[in-house]
Amino acid sequence: QLQEFPNVSAAPQPSPIPCSSVMDGKEAPTESARLLEALLARPLNDDQWQLLAELDPALARLHNWRSRVRTAGCYCFIGFLFVILVASMVALAFMVLLLVPMLRPELASQLEPVIGFIGSQLLRLPMDQACLVSPTTLLPEAITMQLLRPVVPDCNFCRNLTAVPRRSNLDPAEFQREFVDARVPVVVTDGSRGWQLNHMNFDFFRSLYSPASAEEEHCQFFPYKSEFANLGQVFAMPEAQARMEPGFKPWYVGWSNCSPRVAAILRSYYSRPYFLPRESETLGTDWVFMGSPNYGAHMHVDDVGHVSWQAQVRGRKRWDLMPPLECSYQCQPISVVVEPGQVIALDTTLWYHGTRILDGDMSIAIGAEFD
Repeated sequence: QLQEFPNVSAAPQPSPIPCSSVMDGKEAPTESARLLEALLARPLNDDQWQLLAELDPALARLHNWRSRVRTAGCYCFIGFLFVILVASMVALAFMVLLLVPMLRPELASQLEPVIGFIGSQLLRLPMDQACLVSPTTLLPEAITMQLLRPVVPDCNFCRNLTAVPRRSNLDPAEFQREFVDARVPVVVTDGSRGWQLNHMNFDFFRSLYSPASAEEEHCQFFPYKSEFANLGQVFAMPEAQARMEPGFKPWYVGWSNCSPRVAAILRSYYSRPYFLPRESETLGTDWVFMGSPNYGAHMHVDDVGHVSWQAQVRGRKRWDLMPPLECSYQCQPISVVVEPGQVIALDTTLWYHGTRILDGDMSIAIGAEFD
């Protein structure tokens, strides 16, 4: 096989000089060095590689490294094909689940249990224990949003719903029957009746939380797409940014209040909404959402297990609601604008919801959960 290299002799060398020494220029060229030059000039098969490895230890190591790299490359390629195959099968399955009811509407009700079973099993997965990486980090948010929707037994609650109802003077029993039990969202236009909300502005909350206590540092904070990492940074923003002057980046944040001191002060300005059933209990955590126009929360679902209410203190906010995936062929997305003084109540574990602050004043909203 060495006849393919006319300047190289097949006779064994008594003391072969390592190629590393030749490449460093420390020794004169040898037969193995010239052989290496020929190796670099043209591709060799496995037998020729093996013969070269017998002439010099450095070439033997190079041969072993080359074999390992090639083997690893084969495994990686096979793994890549396997991932593509699985992803294609999953995509095909979802296309069938989505397209078949569109082409055959009579099959929609038959597919609802199948989609519901898939969603229920995904919701029960012990993500933190069984997976090194959560599926929500591997898949786009739009896909995981569909996969992790809550499962519902039927779609009667949204089948004929084309708009969010607006009510006033709502009786607690009627609210429980027509909206809580029926899982229908509602805007109560006089929901903040008797509350003192006029003075609740950015400066009020900044004075309420300044200086920040160690207890408040453990409260849940939602930065959304803002530049703030905690509540202290929010109330330390420049005055011009707080006043929403041109040239400053808009922002939107939310947080749960876990300070008994702050909770006592807040509850002195607003009380339990009058339309809540008397036997229901308002949970102790207050939620505050604040931000500038044209910002808001992305489409999401909450994992709270309770019906929630949120009162619009300042500004105007649009709520975009989407039904669960099981009902996407029988129900439609709906939107509603909540004005200052109005209260929206809905099951945020069932309805996917996103918000957007409309042009005008800064938006401030206070909410809680009730059981």
